[in-house]
Amino acid sequence: QEQYTSSFQDAFKNVMNGINPRLPKTDLFYAMMQFSDMLAQDRAIADKTALLVTDGLENSKYTTFHKRKSMANIAPEKELLRLSSRQLITEWFNAKVYIYGLGYLEDKDVYVAPDMIEPLKEFWRLYFTAGNAQVKGLGTPALLVNSLR
Repeated sequence: QEQYTSSFQDAFKNVMNGINPRLPKTDLFYAMMQFSDMLAQDRAIADKTALLVTDGLENSKYTTFHKRKSMANIAPEKELLRLSSRQLITEWFNAKVYIYGLGYLEDKDVYVAPDMIEPLKEFWRLYFTAGNAQVKGLGTPALLVNSLR
């Protein structure tokens, strides 16, 4: 158990250190499709868990959740319909999904109010549920769970 915890912590630190918050476009939905493809490839693992580290702020030709240096007002159901019409909802094969970082903005002077975070959180809950995932934790931005099970 301790060996796995140490390996996870090292891997997590490497991921966090490699994040570039200044990328001009994110295309999160394509990244999600690629990640889901990896889940699908290993059918021998029946109990899948995905820990995603993302601010959840899509910025692509399909939609943007950004507004200047902050977050845009998001209509979760409307955004989900937009993705569905473009076949951008990904199959998650009943994986347990946790997200760390939703709504995180690099600018320390920008405050994101809870009434802005809640629609973002609701959108991702709807997105993963529509793709047959078990939404276990949506960190806004911190993931407040005791374990990933």
